[in-house]
Amino acid sequence: MGGGHEFQIEAMRDKKKPIHPMWAGVGCFMLVGLSTAGYLLGTWFITANGKQGWILLPSELAVPPENPFLFIKLSFALIVVLLGSAILSILYVVIHPPKPGRFDVIDASIFPPMPKRRK
Repeated sequence: MGGGHEFQIEAMRDKKKPIHPMWAGVGCFMLVGLSTAGYLLGTWFITANGKQGWILLPSELAVPPENPFLFIKLSFALIVVLLGSAILSILYVVIHPPKPGRFDVIDASIFPPMPKRRK
């Protein structure tokens, strides 16, 4: 029957440039860097908390014995990755604001008013 679902107007196709592989590498390094920074922050927190006594950490969290409080360190890493990527995304939008697309409506006044129906 019909192949109408394959029909597209040439002007409506998105012509996006492919992302340069260097930027994928930068994103990978950011993810690894933020994860490492979060893990080190968790290690610092465990050490400082042991000296200062800010939060009482139960001894049940000190598993596995070879790397005590691993869950807390990984939680810090996850939080730093989420907050860091959110802050970097907001900074990117502030520095490079999104431009309106080809088919976005910028000003509604460019369209003629709807015709009024007569009775």
